This record gives sequence, structure tokens and C-alpha cells, in this order.
Amino acid sequence: GSGGKGPRQVWGGAWPTSAGGGAASGPCRPEEVQQVLAAQGALVPQQIAQLVQQLRGLRGGRLPGSGGAAAARTWEQVARGWQLVGCAAEGRQSPEEDGDVSAQLTQLLGGDWWGTTEKWQVERDLQRSNKYAHYLYLSLHPELPAQRLQTASYGDDLPKVLMVAEKPSVAKMIAEHLSGGRMRMRRGVSRACQVYEFVAYFPPAGQKCKLMQTSVVGHVFGLDFNKEDEKGAWNNPSVLFGARVEKTIEDTTAKLKVVEHLQELSKEAEYLVLWLDCDREGENICFEVMQNVLPSLSTARTFPGAYRDRVFRAKFSSLRPADLRSAMTSLSIPNENEAQSVDARAEIDLRLGVAFSRFQTQYFKRHFSAQLGSVVKTVSYGPCQMPTLWFCVHRKCQIQQFEAKPYWTLAVTLLRQGDRFVAEGACGKLWARQEAEELLAKVRPATEAKVTAMARRSLVRPRPLPLNTVAMLQKASERAGISPGDAMHCAEQLYLKGILSYPRTETSRYPAGFDVLAVVKLLQVPGAPWEEAAER
Repeated sequence: GSGGKGPRQVWGGAWPTSAGGGAASGPCRPEEVQQVLAAQGALVPQQIAQLVQQLRGLRGGRLPGSGGAAAARTWEQVARGWQLVGCAAEGRQSPEEDGDVSAQLTQLLGGDWWGTTEKWQVERDLQRSNKYAHYLYLSLHPELPAQRLQTASYGDDLPKVLMVAEKPSVAKMIAEHLSGGRMRMRRGVSRACQVYEFVAYFPPAGQKCKLMQTSVVGHVFGLDFNKEDEKGAWNNPSVLFGARVEKTIEDTTAKLKVVEHLQELSKEAEYLVLWLDCDREGENICFEVMQNVLPSLSTARTFPGAYRDRVFRAKFSSLRPADLRSAMTSLSIPNENEAQSVDARAEIDLRLGVAFSRFQTQYFKRHFSAQLGSVVKTVSYGPCQMPTLWFCVHRKCQIQQFEAKPYWTLAVTLLRQGDRFVAEGACGKLWARQEAEELLAKVRPATEAKVTAMARRSLVRPRPLPLNTVAMLQKASERAGISPGDAMHCAEQLYLKGILSYPRTETSRYPAGFDVLAVVKLLQVPGAPWEEAAER
């Protein structure tokens, strides 16, 4: 865009203006680029068409080839076009008039780091931060947008694989790492769940396939009582222990059209890879996804080792690129027993929670209506929250009932050949002050002490174990004063960056192949409080 400062005169051509007469804003359209280059007269129509062809995202087969003198001349023309587009957008002179393009890039970016970093990474960063530098960089590597277009369009005739993650952010990370950044994003039926497409080798098929990575937003289904069976349960909550339960689509899932999104994508795919979080809840969501995908999934190809011939499960403990690639090469099948255990727990929670909530709400309103008033509508009960509440109340009572009692101890500081050390009295704690003062009076006149016995022992400090979820939340509270909610949020963000393994875990073992040293190197940040520990 022109930056909102009015039309800029560049080599006799003006940057296109909006319909209202003001300067255009936002990313330039191919038609605008064509107008600028045509007005400049710097390129012949054939050269302009080649550049606009890239911008429009035409199929890779119609882009210039990669070999031969004719192709080399074509790429030079495209590179020249990128320079002119960048200069036109910024109101600058031609890079050729200002000197070497590489030197300009180094000056613009404050260093030559762009020459030692992965090309696709540099291009992606510049695309977000510096449009002019982005165009100059494309003039040095005009094949980059072509590669991206070829990756997006190539594979229409290949087998298609639908891959589903638990959250949109995780889906994006998986697609970025497995594609090396060469992917295309498109929107599906759901506005919350993007689709990332790229071509890569798919081990079960033994060939390259077109992979479509998307996600859900947590659980697809919830659990509720059958409406007919629930009738009369308010007056008699015990009815709920025998009532039928049925799965219903979650409100958030329905609002975001996640079910329709999965069903539409499944019509294009032949295989399904489940990238849900590796815990019991994730395993349960796997089967919720399958319930919506399998009916529409193509049955043209099957694999004997897959679940229901076409479904695979990716097991990963972190979002580090190495872990994700390893998960892709060692696909397994979903665990139906773990998924059913979540269903059983959810049904128990529903029956107990609703039945006892209604029971105690009626009881308290009947006996303590004056105290509750009209403010309290429901006195809820939960199989987890009630025992937790008891722990909190019990601890509170212990603190309130605790009475501090004074005590005294005896200790002496000794000096031997310049070394000081403290010896504690064998009497331990003394609860009577008079007794403590009498012992002190006996030893105070002494000027020497005699060592009567000496013992040696070796103390081995084991390596600290990895933290499970509960231990992590305890340490965060004790050492850093961070609340459980904030601690879990921080842990999930570190997990998404590939620094932390999956935080919701019950194990205290590192996963097989977990690169501890690589994680420690990430923590060697100059000036950080943990820098010295990470260096050791």
C-alpha cells in the first residue's frame, strides 16, 4: 500500500488511488501492480504479465522453468519486476540507481543476518514487518513465491490426508514444522479453524500426499440427560441415576460450525491422522472427530495396520520440530479404552453432580431459606470440588486452632584453626525456659570443647524429576507465587513454543528421545535469572 500519504510519483507513474480519491492502503492487488509497471514503461507487457502471474497465484506449471538460458532470462525479468514494485510502493528510486540490492538490504535490516538464515523464514518475517525489504529480497530470490504457489497447487492429483489437532494454534505449529514453512492457508466452513495445505511424504502411503491440517476447539460433544427420562427429576433427584444419557454438540462447537467443517474436509480425504493432545481427554476427542469424519471419508484405499483401515494416531510430547517429525514417522492407532474411560468418568460426574446438586439445593432451601434468601439459586455439588473443598476447610480449621508454643535450643559456635562451625545441643528443643537457662549456665564458663566421636557419610542428591501437572502448580505457587491458573497458562504458552513438553500430564518421566540438552540451550539467555544454572 502507499502508506496513506497520497499518490506518489515514481518514474512518471502514480501509485493507484482508491475509489474515493485517496491513496490505496493494505496489500497491493495484482491489477494495481500491473497499472504501476505499465505506467512506468520499465518492463515490456510480457514481463509485466509474468510478474502479475505470480501475484495472482496461478498454477506452478505455468510459471517459468528452472533451467536453461531462456528460463534464466525470464527469472531476471521477474526479479526486476519485484524491485520496481517495491520501489513504487515506497516512493523510492530504482535499487539499481542506489547501488547493490544486497547492500541496501543489509542497511535496511541492520545487518546481514538475512543471508545466513533459511530463505523461507526470512521471507515470512519480512512479509510481516518490512514490505520494501520483502520485495527487494524477492528480487534476489524470485523463485520463492513460485515455490510457494507450486507447493499449494501441486498435489491435486495425489492422495489427500486430513490431519486434525485439538487447537488452531497447535494445528498451525504442526503444519509449519512439517512443511518447512512452505504451506498454503485457506478458510474452511468454520471461521475459527483454518486449513493448512502442503505436500509432503506420508509414511503409511509410502509416497507424497497432499496434507490438510486443521483443528477442532476442544471437545466436539458434551453429555446430557435424555429429556424424557429427566422429567420429574427435580422433585426426585434419584431418578437421574437410572436416566439415559446422550451426547450433544457443544454450544461453542455448534456456533463455530466445527462439525460441518470436519464433514466438508472429510469428503476430500482418503486418510485421517489424529494430532490431538496425548492425554485421555485427547484420546476421547479422537473418537469424537472420527464420528464426524469417517462416514464421509473415501474408502478407495485401506491399510491393514490402521484403525478402521484409514485412521492413524500421532503421539507427541512437545511441539518441537524433531518431536513432530518423529511422530509423523511412527504413527500408531487411537486407544479406544482410554476414550471410553473418559466417557465413563463424564457420566459419573454428570449423574452425581446434577443429582446431589438438586438434592442439597432443595434441602438447604427447605431448612435455611431465611439465610440463603433469593440470591442463592443453586447449591452445586461436584465429585471433585467437594473433596477439594473439604481439604481447604480442614486446613483452615487446623490453622485457626493452632497455638504457638515457645521453645529454646542450645547451640555453641566453635573455632578450630581458623574454621568456625556450630554445634547443637543433644538436648534438642527445651519447652521450659528455666531448664534452658540452667544448661546455658553450665556450659558458658567453658573455654574448650573436646571431640569425642566423628562420623562420615555420603549424601547423594538425585537429579530432579520432571514435574507432573500437580507438582508443577505446587512449585509455581511455592517458589514464584504464581497462581495455578496463571501457571497453567504460562506452561501452555511454553508448550506451544516447543520449550515445554505437554503440561497436562500425570507422569514424571521424560519421553523417549526427549532432547534435554536442546531445551537447556534454549534457556541460556543472557541476563536471565536462570542463565547460570543453564550454563552449568
